[in-house]
Order: sequence, then C-alpha cells, then structure tokens
Amino acid sequence: MALRGILEYGIATNDAKLKNFARAGYEYARIFGISRLGWFQEYTGKHSHETCGLVNMIALAIKLSQSGVGDYWEDVDCYVRNHLTESHFIDMDGFLRANKDRELTDDEKAILKRLVGTFAGWGTPVRFDDSRIMNCCTANGSQALYYVWDSILQHDERKVTVNLLLNRSSPWLDVKSSLPYQGEVRLKNKSAQRVSVRIPNWVDKDEVKIQVDGRDTKADWLQNYLTLAGLGASSEIVIRFPMRTSTETYSVDSYEFRGTEYLGRYDYNITFRGNTAIQVEPSEQEGLATYQRSHYQNSDVPTVEMSDYVPPKRIAW
Repeated sequence: MALRGILEYGIATNDAKLKNFARAGYEYARIFGISRLGWFQEYTGKHSHETCGLVNMIALAIKLSQSGVGDYWEDVDCYVRNHLTESHFIDMDGFLRANKDRELTDDEKAILKRLVGTFAGWGTPVRFDDSRIMNCCTANGSQALYYVWDSILQHDERKVTVNLLLNRSSPWLDVKSSLPYQGEVRLKNKSAQRVSVRIPNWVDKDEVKIQVDGRDTKADWLQNYLTLAGLGASSEIVIRFPMRTSTETYSVDSYEFRGTEYLGRYDYNITFRGNTAIQVEPSEQEGLATYQRSHYQNSDVPTVEMSDYVPPKRIAW
C-alpha cells in the first residue's frame, strides 16, 4: 500500500526517482511466493497468502504499466487468471464440502450463503483457510476486479489499446476472448480508427493469424503489441494463435513467524494453459481446495447469453 502511494505521488509530480523506487519495490515483492500464480507470502517466509497483498500487487503492476515506468501486463494477466479468480468464493458447494464433518444449523447455512461472493483471507497455493473470512480481503478483492476490468483496454482519441485478452464491452470496441479454451480473440469495433492489441509472452508471434472483416491481414508490431489502422466503424477483428501447455516446478520455503525458524520446503508442479493454471500438484481434496480446473483442458468454449453493459462513466482509482 505504501508503494502505491509513493507511485501515485511520483506520477503526479513526475518524479522519476519516486517512480523507479516504486518499481524496484514491486519487483522485490514479486520474488516472495509464486508470481506466475499470483500467490505471494503474507510476510517473509510465511507459507500463507492474503488477498489484500495480491490486490496491491495488481494495482502496482497496472499503474506502473500505464504510467510507462515498466511493462507488467503479463504479470496482471497471470494474477487475475489465477489466484485472484481462485480467491473469489462463488461456489456454495465448496463451503458445504469444507464443513462436511459438521452438522450445520439453518442459521449457519444461511451465513454460508451470504459468504458467496467474498474473498479468501489466508491460504496456501492449493487450499484456503476455511475457518475465517476477512472483511479487508473482500473489500480489496472487489476493488481488484474493477482495477483489472478497467485496464483491459484504454482509449485515446481514435485509438484503442487492448492490454489484456479478457472480455469487456466499451463505447469504442468490444473484446470477446476464448482463452484459455482456444487461442482466439474477437474484437468488434465501434468507433476506433486504430487498434493495438497486446499478445501474451507465451505466444509465438510468427503463429499469430489476423483477419479483419473476414480477410487475412498483416499487422505492424511494436514489442508485444500488434497494431491495425484504417478500421471501419463496424469492423470485426479476429486474432488466432495456438494455445500452449507447459508444466513448471516452484519451491516455497516456510518459516516460523517472520523467519525465526525454518520449517521446510514445499514443491509445487503447476501446469499452465497459456497463463492459466489448470492443475497444481500436490493438490488438496479437503477443505476449500483451489485449482480444481480440469474443465480448462477442454477446447470447447462455454458461452452464456447476456446483455452487454457499458457503464456511463469511468471511476478514477
């Protein structure tokens, strides 16, 4: 939180020293945990994560990227697809499974129903604490959903920049993403004359195929962004690329309170489809287990019919 304040002051005063200090602090904090998962230790050596800490990392990564201090959109993509999403409790059955050894009263069941939509307080990469929910994490986690949604795209006069391949409707352009099921993103233009789209690091640029209104098209590239110009008011852009699956091993050391005693090491084998973790081993079967994501291994894209909502104004944060 302190780094966020320093960064905001640095941006407001155009103080390069303060902005670089915030960037260095962010990069230092990123080493504590499993950054590609978005799981960060609550404090040095603790084998537990807190949603509030992840939210601060998300906010820092977005603001650093938007202000030109660094490019951390890949981090944001990983954080939101993985531990921010996992930290959001939307499954009532999960609460019931975590309390299967207890005979719950009607009042207790009613309380559990009201916990749907909250965010996890503490947890390891594979399991959340099922005994407590912290109000600070729910408040901050809810804000992070907006931070990410708001930063999916940016509008500047006639240009739209798409930073994250996530679904969003806007007055200028709509984004419909099929990741991680398929490597396909559809952009429905409304008013943009020029569009830049950030392609994730794991994608081979030579394998990216682009169509505008059904015709194969070449794009200009600047680092990870492809750019298309001269678009019509109702042009449809389709970007396709192969999905990639990889498995990596991460080790996390655990210590007693604030590093007073070494407790051991935890090794996690994580399988990613793109930037989305689809399996974490060893997995938990008890309590509020995380990353039960076998459905992400399918290539069939699930769809839900709903009306597009475009908010009348943006909330500055």
